[in-house]
Amino acid sequence: MVDISVTLQVLVNGILVGLLLALAAVGLSLVFGVMRIVNVAHGEFIMLAAYATFWLYTWSGINPLLTFVPIVALMGVLGYLMYQGLFTKIMDRETLENDSLLITFGVSIILINLARLAWEPNRRSYEFLVGSFEVLGLRFGKALLLAGGFAIALYVGVYLILSRTQLGRAIRATAQNRKQANRVGIDVRSIDAKTFVLASMLAASSGVLLSMFRSITPNMGFEFVLDSFVVMILGGLGSFFGAFVGALLYSSVDHLGGHLFDITTGNILSLSMVFLVLLLSPSGLFGSPGRRE
Repeated sequence: MVDISVTLQVLVNGILVGLLLALAAVGLSLVFGVMRIVNVAHGEFIMLAAYATFWLYTWSGINPLLTFVPIVALMGVLGYLMYQGLFTKIMDRETLENDSLLITFGVSIILINLARLAWEPNRRSYEFLVGSFEVLGLRFGKALLLAGGFAIALYVGVYLILSRTQLGRAIRATAQNRKQANRVGIDVRSIDAKTFVLASMLAASSGVLLSMFRSITPNMGFEFVLDSFVVMILGGLGSFFGAFVGALLYSSVDHLGGHLFDITTGNILSLSMVFLVLLLSPSGLFGSPGRRE
C-alpha cells in the first residue's frame, strides 16, 4: 500500500532537485538559443564548482554560502576564456552545431580525466546543514531545502535580467534573429560572450548547491548534463521557461517512479514522458517550430 505522506515527500524532493537541474538546463538553453552551440562541457562547470566548494570547506571550513559568489565568478571567467579560445572563430560556420558538439565533447573528456588524475574517482562529500525540517508532517533535508530556495532566487534573478534589462533584451533579440539584431546595432559577438558567461555561472551555481547534499565525482557533471539536454528538448530548444518547467516535470516523474517502483522504472517513465511530449509536440512544450536566421 502506498504511503501518501511519503509519496508527497518524494514528489517535493523531486521538485527541489528539479530546481537545480533547471539551473543547468536554462544555461544550456540560453547558449543554444542565442549561439546554436551544443555545449557538452557545460556539465564540467558543475563538477569543477562542486569540487571547489568541497575543497574550500574541507581545508578551511568556510561556509559554502560564503564561497558561492567567488566560485561562481571564477567559473564565469573560465567560461569567458573557453568562449574566446574555442568558439570565436567558428561562430559563422554553417556546421557550427556539429563542430561545437565535437569540440565541447573533447573538452568534457579532458576535464573529466584531469579531475580523475587530480582527485581520483572516489566519491567525496562534506557535512553541511545536517538534519531536516518538518513541514506539515513531512521531513526535508535542510541542505536540499536551502539549495532549492537559492535555485528559485537565481532563476527569478535571471528572468528579471532577461526581461527587464537592456542586456536581456539584446540577448532575446539575438536569439530571435542574429542578422537582424546585428543590423540594428547589437554587437552579437559581445552578446554571445556574455550569454556563455551567464550559462557557465548558472552551471557553477548548480554545482555549488548540489555539493551541499550530493556526493561529488569527476563524472557528476557529465551525468547531470545528460539530463539537462533531455530537459532542454522536453521544454523546447532555446526556451528559457521551457527548460524550467521541463526540469521540474522530468525530475518529479523520475523521483515518483523510483519511489513507486524502482530507479530503473523511474528512468523509463521520465524518458517515456519526454517521448510522448515530442510525439504530440515535436518542438517541445514551449519551443518554436521555426529557426531564426
